[in-house]
Amino acid sequence: MKKYFLLPLSAAFFVSFYFADTIKQIATKKIWETSGLATPESVCFDSIRNQFYVSNINGKPSAKDGNGFISKLDSLGNIITLKWLDNLNAPKGLAICGNKLFVADITELLEIDISKGKILKKHKIKKAKFLNDVTCDNEQNVYISDTAANCIFRLHEGNVSCWLKDKKIKKPNGLLFLNNKLFIGNFGNGAFLYYDFQNKKIISVASNKTGIDGIADCGDGEFLVSDWNGKIEKITKKGELLPLLDFTKQGENAADIFYLKNKKLLLVPTFFGNKIIAYKIKEN
Repeated sequence: MKKYFLLPLSAAFFVSFYFADTIKQIATKKIWETSGLATPESVCFDSIRNQFYVSNINGKPSAKDGNGFISKLDSLGNIITLKWLDNLNAPKGLAICGNKLFVADITELLEIDISKGKILKKHKIKKAKFLNDVTCDNEQNVYISDTAANCIFRLHEGNVSCWLKDKKIKKPNGLLFLNNKLFIGNFGNGAFLYYDFQNKKIISVASNKTGIDGIADCGDGEFLVSDWNGKIEKITKKGELLPLLDFTKQGENAADIFYLKNKKLLLVPTFFGNKIIAYKIKEN
């Protein structure tokens, strides 16, 4: 049995866990908070322009109501443009591929020219039911999870098709391409898996049993995963889950997270909380 003890600290929003078997402390400290958003679901960082993009559902997650929009924030979380792109439906996952931003919007994949702030194309996916997260590989292929269709779609050379479907994939949500592997977080059973492109196999790593929303790379083979109900955990190389943040008592959600490794900064969209919260992560 893994043991951990909560260490009391005086700073507000500062928590620390000691794990007897890993001899490690993990601490998080709130750095900034952006309010005034409208059901923020996903956030990603543009390293070239030093700014963040946030998808705002602004309504029901499955409603094609035209209320959704993308916000642009500076590196400190200040809103540059609240509605940088609007008249969307319920935008969720975001991924930057070159000079383009791809956005999952229910049954469409939006392809956006970042420099022009303009939608280049709306890829309508006939078999899509509930597109969720987005990631891209080194060859500019774009992968989109469909939580309702139990499928991973792929945009390849301008065409979108259901690329991966397997009994291990149950209500897929979070996606992350890294080191020739596609990491997948199941919303259905909390399984954290990856598809190995070299061996063409799906490998199970861990499970939080409740459901994974977002996935972020920590480096050194470790990851952060969010549970929409309000928890964030770290997955170690051994597949162990270490608790990091818990917002369940405050009634806050934890949607599609993003992690800046060079700044050790974790960005958490709170969904119905209508804000993005940034936490500094420190390990001793």
